[in-house]
Amino acid sequence: MHCKYCGKKIKGNENYCDGCGEQLRYNDSFNQNPDNPIRNLDSRIISTFHDNLDNARRSVEKQKPTIKNFCSILSNNVRKKFQDQIKTDDDIINSYLLENEKIEDEFALLNLNSSQVNIYATNMRLFIKEGRNIRDANYEHISSIQFRRENYLWLSALGGIILLIISIILPFPGNLLIIPAILLLIIGIFYKTEYLEVIIIGLSEPLRFTGNRTGLDSLFKIIRKNK
Repeated sequence: MHCKYCGKKIKGNENYCDGCGEQLRYNDSFNQNPDNPIRNLDSRIISTFHDNLDNARRSVEKQKPTIKNFCSILSNNVRKKFQDQIKTDDDIINSYLLENEKIEDEFALLNLNSSQVNIYATNMRLFIKEGRNIRDANYEHISSIQFRRENYLWLSALGGIILLIISIILPFPGNLLIIPAILLLIIGIFYKTEYLEVIIIGLSEPLRFTGNRTGLDSLFKIIRKNK
């Protein structure tokens, strides 16, 4: 059996169609009148619902270009702001350059705390970038530049003291604690850190850089040339 209003297949004992909601059977004389307004109430409700749904769908379709343009503008603004925030170090340094000033070389070095330091040597000054901090120093303000070596003799002294204490308190045979003490002695004697020290007028402490010796030599020559 099929609904006479929408054609959907239905069971024979159903009073209403599951597809369109029309009443299929009339059990009393009051409902058997097709013109009875109560009979058509469900149909009118469903029809009104579908009309409202169609109107809402058409409204959304009309707003699609506006929503798309808004999303495009928002996306472009976010992208531009993000790109501004991730400017490269070269872009930042170039924005600080004066007229006739140019970068001669760049160096990726370390300070004595093993933190990354980027140095940009121009024909007028040095730009020193540590993390987000950037400072500059004119060559004429550099009072001294030299290579230094830092010894770790205090490690040897510490190892000697530990070795002496262990030898007094514990018997020597089978005592494995002497191994760390001997290692401290060796490290203190042979390990040395070479660094480039730059003294700048106005700074309370000199700048010290370590890293590739070739890079340190190049930086040394540029500073000496421009001083």
